[in-house]
Amino acid sequence: MSEQILETIEDQVIINFTGKINILGQENKQHVGAILLIDGQLVNAKYLGSEGMKAFYNVCIDEHMGKKFDIIVEPEIIDQRERKIDHPFSVLKRRMFEMINKYKAALKNRPPNNLKLILVPDFVKGSDDVSREEYSLMCTMSDYNLVSDIYKKSPLLDYEITNALVLLRKRNAIKVIQIK
Repeated sequence: MSEQILETIEDQVIINFTGKINILGQENKQHVGAILLIDGQLVNAKYLGSEGMKAFYNVCIDEHMGKKFDIIVEPEIIDQRERKIDHPFSVLKRRMFEMINKYKAALKNRPPNNLKLILVPDFVKGSDDVSREEYSLMCTMSDYNLVSDIYKKSPLLDYEITNALVLLRKRNAIKVIQIK
């Protein structure tokens, strides 16, 4: 499968490009994201409301899973304050294939988007140790309880969210309260 976004980024990295690689949904040409580069270094990604590493990996995963995009390269001055990614593109590209495999493995455990979940108060009050991912997910769940919102608003990558939900559910820390 052709990875058009990665190829486009790689081309721009080679020529020390500064600007945006705009990502448009192919079916309606709506702007869904952008990759920002300064002097050939990937400094940020934005995709469907997320930013940074999460956005970069999610757009690459979506393309790998068959979603089609139109790409428009646009020279533009990018402010250094936009920087959310500090890793060289070669590292991101290498890790991206690992992320795709983790995403595919977790996909079968992803709950439906229409479920509403809550944290069980006794678990939150308890002294059980939680991982970084579980804690981050619990913080997101304190504000959002619809699965689709949790995936959208959490800073974790999708496979990390799925794995943390599974672990918290096994520990009886999450309760399904409603199916919308």
